[in-house]
Amino acid sequence: MKNILKLPDKKKDNFTLKKNLIMNNKNIISNSKNKIINSKNKITYNKNLFIYKNNIEKTNKKNKIEEVIQQFNFNKHRIIVEDSYIESKTQNTFIIFNSVYDILTIVYINNNNNIVTFNLVDFKKINEIKNNNPERKIMHLRHYQSKKSNKDLILAIINYNLIEIFDITNLERLLTLKNIYENGKINSSCFIEEKNNIYILTSNESVFNAEGIKVFDFKGNIIKSIKNSFFSTYFIDFYFDKKSSTNFIITGNSKFIRSYNYDKNIFYRKYYEYNSLEHYNAVIFEKNDIVKMMEIDTDGIIRIWNFHSGNLIKKIETEEQLSGIYLWDKEFLFIGMNDKNVKIFEINEEKLIYCFLSNFCILKMEKIEHPNLGKCLLAQSKDKILLYNN
Repeated sequence: MKNILKLPDKKKDNFTLKKNLIMNNKNIISNSKNKIINSKNKITYNKNLFIYKNNIEKTNKKNKIEEVIQQFNFNKHRIIVEDSYIESKTQNTFIIFNSVYDILTIVYINNNNNIVTFNLVDFKKINEIKNNNPERKIMHLRHYQSKKSNKDLILAIINYNLIEIFDITNLERLLTLKNIYENGKINSSCFIEEKNNIYILTSNESVFNAEGIKVFDFKGNIIKSIKNSFFSTYFIDFYFDKKSSTNFIITGNSKFIRSYNYDKNIFYRKYYEYNSLEHYNAVIFEKNDIVKMMEIDTDGIIRIWNFHSGNLIKKIETEEQLSGIYLWDKEFLFIGMNDKNVKIFEINEEKLIYCFLSNFCILKMEKIEHPNLGKCLLAQSKDKILLYNN
């Protein structure tokens, strides 16, 4: 009979303790391995999720671009007015709006130097302000429809030294402004609404004798003037900032664009890049809680600025001369080219997504919702007004 070795109780307890400790360490190692496996699985899951989301995003973008291309496939056009003309790149020579009678209308200057209102739904002439004096050349038109007072107003600059205001509902002449500037001609004008009152803003051209921006009421009185430090202006416009409840004035000239705080009567920002020339217009819009300003120059460069800081956000070089520009739904940039094409850029991606042949050198564009044709592009060449649809 074999002798069985018996450990003393104390040694036996130590042995059991060590054995349990080894088992615990094995369990800890096993748990760590499981955690690593879980982490790897989680990483793989997140990676697959990222790929999945990225694919969905790419698919959505692709579908969106395809929808955009389908939307902007303007393969049809019609000439609706053949006797209009554009005097300058800086001026609006046709305006579209929904009048108080809910008639989709354009207003333009015809070759006989008359102001014509045209029904865009039925494609027929509504009325005409006849200009019998051949010396009274209409240089510039602006329209303003007040949502508060329900007024439809037309402003006409005549011979660069006279402004006349008309009520579009009855073509009544409401106001005539003469001798606004002692030196230099009226280069641009627009309406601004403040505290339920509508005022007229004017700017002049002379570089050496710039008298600044002037503001008139409908009695012909000067309400205020803003000095612009001997800077001439090609255009003048205004923007109301909802967050700060502030009115701003925007002007452009041969070197840069400037903004003014209308309420405080002071200069606000300058938007300038070296060697940029001829700033004819600007569009202000809000995107991702940032107020942006988009403008073009004669070198074919599109610049997008932070309106409030004055910093340049993006620059798109087209390497071609631009004839007209329009921002569609704050997302797509329509550019009329001198080669009779219209190119469409996606603003956020800065990518050319579509191009269509317009057959004319387009100088001005605007989106409309035609009751029969749907979304259309209203455009103007040097002497024609056209409607593009798909």
